[in-house]
Amino acid sequence: MELIALALGLIVVAMLVLQVPVLVYGTLQRSRAAQVQRRLDYKEWKLRLQAAEAQLEKAASNQLSWSGWRKFEVRKKIVENKAGDICSFYFYPHDRKKLPAFNPGQFLMFRVDIPDPDNPGESFEETRCYSLSDSPNPRYYRISVRRVPGPRDQPDIPPGLVSGYLHEHINEGDLIDVQAPSGEFFLDPDQETPVALLAGGVGVTPILSMCNTLIDRKSSREVWIYFGVRNPDDLVMLQNFEYAAGHLKNAKVFICFSGEMPDGIEDGTVADSGIIYKRGRVDCAMLKATMPGNNYAYYICGPEVMMKTLDKDLQAWGVSKDKINWEAFGESAAPAPASIPAGQALSINYGASGKSVDWKGEKSIRAAAKANRFKEKKIKYACGQGKCGCCHTALKSGEVAYLDVQPAFPGLQEGYCLPCIATPKTSIELDA
Repeated sequence: MELIALALGLIVVAMLVLQVPVLVYGTLQRSRAAQVQRRLDYKEWKLRLQAAEAQLEKAASNQLSWSGWRKFEVRKKIVENKAGDICSFYFYPHDRKKLPAFNPGQFLMFRVDIPDPDNPGESFEETRCYSLSDSPNPRYYRISVRRVPGPRDQPDIPPGLVSGYLHEHINEGDLIDVQAPSGEFFLDPDQETPVALLAGGVGVTPILSMCNTLIDRKSSREVWIYFGVRNPDDLVMLQNFEYAAGHLKNAKVFICFSGEMPDGIEDGTVADSGIIYKRGRVDCAMLKATMPGNNYAYYICGPEVMMKTLDKDLQAWGVSKDKINWEAFGESAAPAPASIPAGQALSINYGASGKSVDWKGEKSIRAAAKANRFKEKKIKYACGQGKCGCCHTALKSGEVAYLDVQPAFPGLQEGYCLPCIATPKTSIELDA
């Protein structure tokens, strides 16, 4: 009996001993599960905190915004390239108040009074939109403006009026009227989706704003940056791109030359900064040769031909249209000349000015006025793309149409038109 009792005791002890690892394992598993849950809870808490901070930041920024025009002082004016045709302006608020944040890629609208060469002592008001070229900060805004030359093959067309005025006549210490940042072309820096930022010439300005914002955020987002220029004289803000190549964890930066390359640089050269130099244009062939695939959101700003070609070729490569974003300003991006309806001679009548011009198939009402050398002093233009609403004008009679460029101005009212992109369907009269 004693042996039986001893055997049973040993069996019980053995069972208990065998249960110890099971109990320890179960305890460890529960501990690990609790740790994982705590990590998940912390991540969720951190995401909620970031979302709350973003909401607070947005609310604070909205409080700092303004409507209408606000005076800004030019504190710095810097020539950015060897050619001397791109200049950066640093604008500080004249009232010394903080500035609202903006989305990288947005623009400012400016108002300037330009001396009228036909009427000495008088001036006329012009408005223009220029993209912000730096990341948001509460102290100043920066734009970088290219002096627009007249077309080489069209000597009758003058150089850019406002860009030339800014380069020649706006200096440090001068004041200028500015509206708050706006625009629908921008990068959301809070997203983590991979992006490709493609710039050509002075179209680099909104791309620089996006790039610098990602740097400020210490973003780990996958970013492919391409900047195309003709030659070294056109290259601007190289230090910005060098800094991006060295400080954005998952970025590749390419500088592409369609013409002459810098001395000592060959196609494919990788600089100490990490920048990769390429010969060629920023086009779909360049992207296919250097990127691992096409699954990116694309942000494009540059000459019209570059943007339209990339838009078409990226879609042919399999990129969905909703992933392709591009920005255009000015009349160069307007639709091709329209055809005049058979048997009709259309006129554009400016009721308040007592002036009438014939429409001969020009690409817009504004283009028709310029072709007839009529200064539309009662209509103000800025973006030239139907976005800003600056030229919003009452249509007293007749009908207009919008061809390739559709109005993006949300305040377009019934009975009004946007002469920068509208063409007449019938003879019209404007309240201008």
